[in-house]
Amino acid sequence: MNEQTSEYKPIGICPCCKHEVRAKISVKNNLRRDKCECPNCEATIYVCRNYGCRNYAVGGDNYDDELCPTCAKELMELVGKLAGKSSEILLTTLTAAFASFIVSKMKE
Repeated sequence: MNEQTSEYKPIGICPCCKHEVRAKISVKNNLRRDKCECPNCEATIYVCRNYGCRNYAVGGDNYDDELCPTCAKELMELVGKLAGKSSEILLTTLTAAFASFIVSKMKE
């Protein structure tokens, strides 16, 4: 029952009204994502580009989001964790370099 038909996309969460909906295809595309409309709030939405996700991303006049809010949040959390790890490594490296510099100056 959660399969795509010629008029509707699979069931997913609308990013605007947060309801579980089956989006109606308003503009069918072969190369790009199909432009869809939420049957509940009538917002322009697109299927999330994250593999395996069936939720919807916000569509806009000038820009369409690539990811649904859930996938975007998960991506930002991952980036934050990676940045945190990188900053820890950088801080450790800088501390070791500074300590080496101080020790070499004390020996002079």
